[in-house]
Amino acid sequence: MRQYEMLVHVWKGEYRANLRTRTGNEDTCEIMRGATHGSEVFYALGNLYAQSSSYSEADYEVSEKMSSYWANFVKTRNPNKGGSSTNGTLPWGANVPSQNSQFDLGTSWKKIPIASSIEEKEVLLKYFKLATPSPY
Repeated sequence: MRQYEMLVHVWKGEYRANLRTRTGNEDTCEIMRGATHGSEVFYALGNLYAQSSSYSEADYEVSEKMSSYWANFVKTRNPNKGGSSTNGTLPWGANVPSQNSQFDLGTSWKKIPIASSIEEKEVLLKYFKLATPSPY
């Protein structure tokens, strides 16, 4: 069996949009705050326009960058290469276990610690070790 080098690009999405759900009556718009499970999908796939919420210019900018990273990764297995971005992207390095870092998508667009304490890091590492299927 042929062995392939697998690079892992770890990310964290902390971007939170302040959304107004379209109800047909501006006076009764429900305000939603915070990121929910799967909310990054609309950004990564670049389809904010098709959702039932009103997105800001900043949301569309985050979506443009995020979808460029995703498209590059699909084409080249590297979010930094592939020519999908029209605005340029910031370098998103592959995970290096000894660095224990991840890339913050949408807020600071930079490498950040994977955890805020040694205890939190150990819990995460234990979880991912248990959640990783063999032979990886």
